[in-house]
Amino acid sequence: MCINHSKNAKKHGIKVGLYHYFRTNVSPEDQFNNFKKVAKLINCDLIPAIDVEKTGNNFSNVSEVNKNLTKLINLFEQEYGQKPVIYLGSWECIKIIKNKHKYFLIYKSSL
Repeated sequence: MCINHSKNAKKHGIKVGLYHYFRTNVSPEDQFNNFKKVAKLINCDLIPAIDVEKTGNNFSNVSEVNKNLTKLINLFEQEYGQKPVIYLGSWECIKIIKNKHKYFLIYKSSL
């Protein structure tokens, strides 16, 4: 379905991009390989994005979260030649990762 939507969007002059929902319980390598499988099928126009959300206790080990997020960001940069957009769903996420990733373009959802 994603492929059809992207083709239709491009047909109407709309730029297409993909984002990845960061999971704290899956290795950065597995997450990146999953993203890459989909990205191969779609010719993206936009910078890839990583969505970081704090739910429940998924940030219980902040240093591990930062380590894995850093690995994932590095994989994106190596593959696509640019840093991904980091999309954060709460100010709490910004407080948790800001000291490690303050040089990235960070978007805060207002929802």
